[in-house]
Amino acid sequence: MNFLALLIILTSVLILPIGIWFVLRRLKIKQAWGALLFGGILALFFLGLWIYEVGGGLRQKHYRQISEFLHTDWQLPAYETTDWESSLMTMSAFAEGLADYGQRYPDKRAEVQELLDKIVLNTTQEQFFPDINKMGNWKNQNFYLSQLNIILGAFEQNDSAGTYTNFQEKVSTYLAQAMTKSSYRHLLSFPKGNKYWVSDNAAILYGLGYFDSQMQASLGFGPSKDWGGFVNRELMYRSSSMPCSAFTTTNKCMVMPTGNHLAWTIAYISKSQKPFAKNTWRKYKHFFKHNFLWIWASASYYHPDDEAPAYISQSQRFLERAKTSPLALRAAAHIGDRLSYHQLNNRLLLVDMFRKKAKVSKDWEQWFEVGVRFSAECFR
Repeated sequence: MNFLALLIILTSVLILPIGIWFVLRRLKIKQAWGALLFGGILALFFLGLWIYEVGGGLRQKHYRQISEFLHTDWQLPAYETTDWESSLMTMSAFAEGLADYGQRYPDKRAEVQELLDKIVLNTTQEQFFPDINKMGNWKNQNFYLSQLNIILGAFEQNDSAGTYTNFQEKVSTYLAQAMTKSSYRHLLSFPKGNKYWVSDNAAILYGLGYFDSQMQASLGFGPSKDWGGFVNRELMYRSSSMPCSAFTTTNKCMVMPTGNHLAWTIAYISKSQKPFAKNTWRKYKHFFKHNFLWIWASASYYHPDDEAPAYISQSQRFLERAKTSPLALRAAAHIGDRLSYHQLNNRLLLVDMFRKKAKVSKDWEQWFEVGVRFSAECFR
């Protein structure tokens, strides 16, 4: 599939120069060969980008950046401060990518495990989450618990000693039982919120998938089936038949489908709800993905029925401020859509050429993007 994607991209690059050459080859020889030469240079450039990604150069670059970050004297922000949510999502993306990187490069597994250990230790500090050891206070803390469970699952994927297996089972069992008992088959993300965020609950299913895979269990089967049934029955937006981003007990579509939340959701349910994820991705590409001559692509945040000013005034979640294209890249990787993956990656690499490197502990949004792209590059 990677090679087929390359053929489609190179054909898109060369078709116009070859056409110009064919038309002008007898009338304006210099211009004709100039167009062909330009097309050849472009084709070599995008071939180089493809080799860089497929050959592992890009994931190794991002691995070095993440490793350097985690080896510095960094610190997570305190609970409920401005960057708390973004830092947790960044750590989760790091952990997910590192776990798969360790599987790809067994000789790096000990080094990867050391990095994962740093992530677990920092995200389970009481300063970061005061109720970590108070299970009675976990109710409606499901955003934190869902991301933590992914981090624990990523750690255990590379740990033969089962260091955190008991804690992972405790968190997984709590989330699975709470989700099953919920009338809406969803859990509130935050104690002070009234919105049920679909992507956060998809993250719960993803974390349960880690546990079930490692323990040969089926803890996530019931919650996944119930979640999928409720979303299909109650939460599909009328004009696009894609799930709304959030709902309340009085409003089934409190937040419309958005490019960010949908991409995040698609990746998380790509295994537990594979047909639904593939169908949603197909619609996602129609509404949110924008191609340029099949060579590169970007993804947009807004649904065509949405009005930007209304959304800007409602933006409270970090995921709503994050860049959309890296999230779409991750979704494409999980779905197995290699053409979309390479198209999105081509544009991100072009943007990289004109952007400064993320500064350590200064910009969680940039580090989140690095983590999301790294997890997409390492996904198997």
